[in-house]
Amino acid sequence: MSEVTSVVFSESSNSRTGSLRWAAPELLLAEVPKRTTQSDIYALGMTMLEILTGEVPYSECRQDYTIIQKVVKGTLPNRPLDRLKDDNKGNMMWRLLQDCWRRDASERPPPGRIIDTLANHISKA
Repeated sequence: MSEVTSVVFSESSNSRTGSLRWAAPELLLAEVPKRTTQSDIYALGMTMLEILTGEVPYSECRQDYTIIQKVVKGTLPNRPLDRLKDDNKGNMMWRLLQDCWRRDASERPPPGRIIDTLANHISKA
């Protein structure tokens, strides 16, 4: 983590859905978006990815339209194998992120499970 030397701020936000890079699909697709605990869980997963990589989600995308297309199609960010290795700890963390990004909001983990998984991840560090 000490390798992260700068922070990138995104201007991809609006009052309707919040920042696009972190917005759950249901917020982008709804006529009248309503933020919920489940949409916050999706955003938390994107925030954790940003913390792990030092890059905003979908950093390769420069246009809002491209981000919306990816999210609506269900295209998830690529796994950063340099940060989340293919081992027990890395796989556990990647599964947690993917669970936070589930398309069906009702399948996203509750906050307590996220806390337990992170505590387990930290205790094995």
